[in-house]
Amino acid sequence: MTNGPVSQCRLVYADVLPYFKRSEDNADFDGEYHGKGGPLAVNRLRSDNPVQQIFLQAAREAQFRIREDFNAGEQEGLGIYQVTQKNGERWSAARGYIHPHMATRANLKVETDAQAARILFEGKRASASNTARASNFARSARAAK
Repeated sequence: MTNGPVSQCRLVYADVLPYFKRSEDNADFDGEYHGKGGPLAVNRLRSDNPVQQIFLQAAREAQFRIREDFNAGEQEGLGIYQVTQKNGERWSAARGYIHPHMATRANLKVETDAQAARILFEGKRASASNTARASNFARSARAAK
């Protein structure tokens, strides 16, 4: 990441690629652009929808490039995207990162229908948060350690 004020910060591809690879458990691809063993299940659509093949055939006939992997070096072209799913079901970031720890982490509480209004930091560590709800109920929470 470039140094400087937040307004001047920009993420550089080479800086974020390792994080994307670590997050991924890609069933179809591996190597330079993909990861294995991460919490997000990534694979091709589990669909026998014939429209996909009709779409790809039409793209070939119109002389568009067909891309198997939109995360590789060349993105220009048409193809069928990979999705985050496992056993045919949507595999969200919450299912990959949070749900596995909800029963085992005493210091993890998930609140739904709430919006973080403010996160307080002590140095680089988030130490408290203020949340707001649609019902105008406000709540503050502070980390124990």
